[in-house]
Amino acid sequence: MRVQSPHELRQMYYEQTQPHCAEPILAIGFVSSAGYVKGLLGDALTGKAISSVSPLAGRMFHRQQRQAQATEISNQLVCVTESCVYFFDFVTGQPFSVRNAPTIWQRCAFRVTADRRGRLSQHLHVEFTTGERFDFDVNFSKGPWETFNDPMLALLLHPSFA
Repeated sequence: MRVQSPHELRQMYYEQTQPHCAEPILAIGFVSSAGYVKGLLGDALTGKAISSVSPLAGRMFHRQQRQAQATEISNQLVCVTESCVYFFDFVTGQPFSVRNAPTIWQRCAFRVTADRRGRLSQHLHVEFTTGERFDFDVNFSKGPWETFNDPMLALLLHPSFA
């Protein structure tokens, strides 16, 4: 089975999400629960240490961590339009499809700031005009996916004039 390119997947995401967005989509990307990559790296190191002492305990640790990530980690496909941001649930390891109505935020109702970009992720801080706050991570990989989230980030980090 051929692996789809970032461009092909982006096009598929556009086609599946555009019917759920009131305006044309300007950018698509992904965000995850804050600390996702840091947690994966910590779990990998801990699992390796446990496995060096007891392979069975190491397997049990990795299984528990996978189950915890499946229930605790939230991945979202993000579609940015002129006036809104749409968050679609993205279940890792399954083909993408819109299963639920998206969460919609008005771009004029919040401001996004970002920590310095790390090697594997960048921490985003979202502050609404109401004072409510959220934190997310944008994760990066090497190769053809390295810049996949850049257009989304550029729009989120610049306030909307809508």
